[in-house]
Amino acid sequence: MTKRRITVEQLTGLSSYQHAFFVIEYCKDQDAPRAAEVCGYEPTTGHKLLKRDDIKEAINGVLARRMQQSDIDAEWLLYELVDNHMIARTKGNLAASNSALREIAKHKAVDAYSAEKVVIESHEVVKNRLLRARDRTGDKTEITFI
Repeated sequence: MTKRRITVEQLTGLSSYQHAFFVIEYCKDQDAPRAAEVCGYEPTTGHKLLKRDDIKEAINGVLARRMQQSDIDAEWLLYELVDNHMIARTKGNLAASNSALREIAKHKAVDAYSAEKVVIESHEVVKNRLLRARDRTGDKTEITFI
């Protein structure tokens, strides 16, 4: 998924892996306290980190790249749903988390409900059902089954 990933090149100017992690998390929803907390900082540290020049530069690089590659496709949507689920779960919003999980389960790349798909009944069952329906409607035209 090239459109959504943050590349290593965009994070090379940062002084630590924790700062890179903060940039990645911050770019998901622009919530500095949440991003800081996920990275192991105190939530109040998030706004302080945003004032650092290296972090500002990394965030601007990520956002500029996203502006250039703003095509929305199925893969992008799946990653957005995963992010929404994780953020909602972190914030304790189970309704939003479960809603995102339902959409993820329906995504064709996941297809979690594949076992619940409709199974076509046997020809004999379908034939009998059609004949009963014709009897109810009074249709007396001849019908041929193959």
